[in-house]
Amino acid sequence: MDLGDYLPFSRKGSILFTTRNHEVAVELVESERRIIPVEEMSRDEALELLQKGLKGDQIGDVASTDALLEFLCNLPLAIRQASAYMGKKQISTTQYLELCNSSDEDMIELLSRDFEDRHRYKDIQNPVATTWLISFQHISEHDPLAANYLRFMCFLAGKDIPQALLPPSGRLKTIDALGTLKAYAFISQHKESDTYNIHRLVQISMLSWLAQSGEQGEWAAKVLQRLAYVFPFPNHENREEWIRYLPHTQRALELRKGTEDGDALTSLLSRVGESFHQLGKYEGAERMHRQALKLRENVLGKEHPDTLTSMNNLASVLDSQGKYKEAERIHRQTLDLRVLGDEHPNTLTSIGNLASMYRNQGR
Repeated sequence: MDLGDYLPFSRKGSILFTTRNHEVAVELVESERRIIPVEEMSRDEALELLQKGLKGDQIGDVASTDALLEFLCNLPLAIRQASAYMGKKQISTTQYLELCNSSDEDMIELLSRDFEDRHRYKDIQNPVATTWLISFQHISEHDPLAANYLRFMCFLAGKDIPQALLPPSGRLKTIDALGTLKAYAFISQHKESDTYNIHRLVQISMLSWLAQSGEQGEWAAKVLQRLAYVFPFPNHENREEWIRYLPHTQRALELRKGTEDGDALTSLLSRVGESFHQLGKYEGAERMHRQALKLRENVLGKEHPDTLTSMNNLASVLDSQGKYKEAERIHRQTLDLRVLGDEHPNTLTSIGNLASMYRNQGR
């Protein structure tokens, strides 16, 4: 069905319509110049919208009000929904923000509640989450690759997502899929760059849908496998690359529900641990290396070369923190467990690490 066939044509007037889909707009106008993009609301515009129907004391805390608008990404529908709820329940922006921050489940419940707004059609009560779900279902039917990219991106950090992290497909298919997500305003692209942003609210809503459909564990594993493939072992030469990937890998690791073993997970834990080590974030590095070591001991056994490598990595981080006693114990344990021979490179590495630790202590 071509929507344009149902629109009247006359030189005596104009038709104004709105759509979240840029591709639909392009199909319905004669020229791209006739399309008027509606940009993200400014802080002042968002505040004015939030204030409608609220009392002064409900928005009296400026810091909480600003934080709430930032949390809602200045999205008009989300702001109207928040305003309607606060007006009905007689709560302040501080209290509403606390509800949003209490848990993802509470926030999803807030976003999923119907609300009345006299500025909308009488029978339309669709909340934010429902509106997005309808759009996602449409995308799933007509552009499965775009839907999969959206599933994938909800496990990453919300800002500066490199296109290189996404599962590979044909270039034209990738352009079309990302174009679909941009057309529906699920993601935005940085100018002159192959990096993208996705609203945090969209991510949380998407994760909720994946959990309800039983897909969250499956997609968490897929994301970890992809990141393990593209995330390089960190060194000075590839520093720019792993620095870009690090926040996305961190978030994927935080969301790894039901994914507690496998090469992809231990590989990422080790590489993130080494990244933290190089950045001087020793506590984070220690935490990552301890997790990697525990998993490798359980899956591979204590004498496996990868397990011994994790022991060395952990000991090195402990050494950097001045925890010499535990570092020495692990280094010596690593040497005792080495079954590769005195001349094997890994054995020599262990000896070198122990010698370096002694040197740091002046021994």
